[in-house]
Amino acid sequence: MSSMNSWTVPVSVLNDGDLILRPLRSADADAVFQCCTDTRMRAFISLPDPYTVEHARDYVESPALRWALSDPEDNYLGSIELRVLDEQARRVDVGYNTAPWARGRGLQTRALKLVLAHAFAHGVHRVEIYCRVDNQASRHVAEQAGAELEGILRQHNYHNGSYYDMALYALINPGAV
Repeated sequence: MSSMNSWTVPVSVLNDGDLILRPLRSADADAVFQCCTDTRMRAFISLPDPYTVEHARDYVESPALRWALSDPEDNYLGSIELRVLDEQARRVDVGYNTAPWARGRGLQTRALKLVLAHAFAHGVHRVEIYCRVDNQASRHVAEQAGAELEGILRQHNYHNGSYYDMALYALINPGAV
């Protein structure tokens, strides 16, 4: 197998019709700020407190395997990203969040399916998804995208002064089995 230093998953534009995944850009910072100051999102994601527009700018401008979800009018609807866990094993995890104004429409499940297909096409072997056990929306996204629950990681995440159990979901590249 070739060196993992040359292994990449490009942040290409992906779409399934009216849902478009594109690289984040500076113009998304205000929408990211609105999302990251949303009470429901902050309940599940560790973010600086207070979260500022400067944090949002840093987020959208950082080099990462990260996409913005948008509609055909280019309205920001959330984000999804891959994070490399083990380059040699080609193992990544995926994190996602949906803007408050876009929840309940199945967009994140569609986005996850697009990113999974893209990642597998570029050599990812295993994708892991970690969700707090009480985050039913996030767990539903993982399940609807075909991820299998592998187990519960007890007191795995520390957030806002408490430990939380995490559900571990995973998918294996179908071309590898």
